[in-house]
Amino acid sequence: MSTNAKSRSRFLHEETKFSGGYSTGVVKAVYESYQPWSLRVTFLFVLGFLGRALLLFNTNLMGFWVDSLCRNSTSCKPVPALFRGFSHHQYVNVIVIVTALGFVANTLFRVGISRTGTHAVSRFYDNVTLRVSRFPMSFFDVTPIGRMITRFGSDYAAMFRMMGGPMGEFLCVVFDLILIVMLSAFASPWFLPLMLISLAVNYAVYRSNKMRMREERRELSRSRAPAIAHFSETVQGARVVKIFGRSNVFVTRFMTLLEGFVVQRFRAAVAIQWFSVQMTASIQVLLVFGAVLGLILLRHGQISVGALGVALTFIGMSSNTIQSFFDWLASLEEALTGFERLDEYLRKDLEPAAALPPTAEFRTQHRVMSFAEWKKRWSHPLLSMACAEVNIENLTLRYQPNLPIVLDNVSLRVLSGEHVGIVGATGSGKSTLIQAIFKLYPFETGKISVGGFDVSAPDSAEQFISLDVYRSALALIPQDPSLFRGTLRENLSISDDVSDEELVKALCLVGLHESLSVATEDAAGILKMSIEERGVNMSVGQRQLVCLARCLLSRSPVVLMDEATSAVDPVSEAALVTATEKLLKGRTRIVVAHRLATVVNCDRVVWMEHGKIRLIGSPSDVLVQFQKQGGAK
Repeated sequence: MSTNAKSRSRFLHEETKFSGGYSTGVVKAVYESYQPWSLRVTFLFVLGFLGRALLLFNTNLMGFWVDSLCRNSTSCKPVPALFRGFSHHQYVNVIVIVTALGFVANTLFRVGISRTGTHAVSRFYDNVTLRVSRFPMSFFDVTPIGRMITRFGSDYAAMFRMMGGPMGEFLCVVFDLILIVMLSAFASPWFLPLMLISLAVNYAVYRSNKMRMREERRELSRSRAPAIAHFSETVQGARVVKIFGRSNVFVTRFMTLLEGFVVQRFRAAVAIQWFSVQMTASIQVLLVFGAVLGLILLRHGQISVGALGVALTFIGMSSNTIQSFFDWLASLEEALTGFERLDEYLRKDLEPAAALPPTAEFRTQHRVMSFAEWKKRWSHPLLSMACAEVNIENLTLRYQPNLPIVLDNVSLRVLSGEHVGIVGATGSGKSTLIQAIFKLYPFETGKISVGGFDVSAPDSAEQFISLDVYRSALALIPQDPSLFRGTLRENLSISDDVSDEELVKALCLVGLHESLSVATEDAAGILKMSIEERGVNMSVGQRQLVCLARCLLSRSPVVLMDEATSAVDPVSEAALVTATEKLLKGRTRIVVAHRLATVVNCDRVVWMEHGKIRLIGSPSDVLVQFQKQGGAK
């Protein structure tokens, strides 16, 4: 590995490169996706096979009809006893009835398998999403967003396309191949070896091209991600790119990545087209050979005219059917590549102490809560506390094993109801400590408990608490408040059982109701206000107040503020500090300060330096020492 590659790998994981055959995990993923509908799928398979059999059997019926007209010739053969003496009208009636039944069965099969496939893929997608939401933060740190978009976008689309309507088409082609062999052999056993040879030759052509096509498709899926990631990051940083006049650099980079994707798309197309050419050539040779064989057999009286017509019809059909089969097989492999890439996410490790809800499906190595655990967890005593102690013991943390230590043997005890401020220079570990309290990263050593409860305690211990309940006991007002596209109610509500009256009351308490309700006709109408993506239609101060309202509604015993006032003006900062002092009084509060004025009213202040605690004391003692060392004002 080159020096640059080693440097990049410290911060960004390379895309997984799959090779060889598909793993058993892919087979399990497909099987488990369809498992709830296994009886339905079995019934649909039988129905689909029967429908195709009825439609194709018409060819044999027409052969019998032709043979019934044959008189005084060496090529004449008797028709089966069931159809002897049939008139023209009877043959027509039977063909119409068989066609109608086959059409109905075929239609029901296609609709049923399409709907089932759509549900199966959606079920798989939902379960992958459920697990990704519980991945450790380190995964998101080293995985470009474009890579995730590719898997949840392009790969999912390939799966969804194939497992819907096209899967019915593919299975019909499979049924046709089986039935063509069976019915052509029924018409004349002489053609059975020819059909089997045809299948064997085409399979050999497929085998010789399979790995190249599979690898090219996998590489095509991988090559999508860099361009999408670069585009996404450029759009998110468009303001900075424009200010510094770097548009050309980003456009050039994007075009280079896109060119790589286009080249790989061409390579994949060439591989598929070369395979198609070989298939067409082999099929045409076998078709000519079949026609010559049929004429020889007819001349020697080995088959009837009707049987020859049936056999040649099936040979002609088989050429198109075999071609269609391998074309659809190529699409199926593309879908399986999507399953393969998302299955990797399905089976990745979750963050430590995380567990899946009892509704989680698919058998993986992850712990799944029982319904009793799930129901009981929200009655945990920690959630009923008005305030809770936070105890940090000998905490050492680094973001990645190959990165430097960012918290070095930190110990801190915050008493119940205490208001503690944290100050320090940039890079001193202040925000990392907040993330550590939320247990977003695994600890190298040490532990953190809230109210005496710890997610790292044994499941059977009194001190144990599940990770989701532990985090529910913590509320956060971040430096960059996160709002999502939707209504104000959806951005405020922490659970479905919070009434509109409670939401409006929280907005009134933080001083937002009056400024936001100008255009609404009633008090609750403000909750229907549309919030744009990232809350761009609100000021930073308003977004912070929405986060404060969330804290009030959560009733969490511990509130953490991570430089929540650093992006607002002094007037808004003063208003926000006053609001938190008034509204969060009595709760345990830990405040990371950008401006020292934010922490002057704290009970204690912690000064952090180089990932360690340098001093703990009263605001007056610590802030004087901090300023003497050139700290913030």
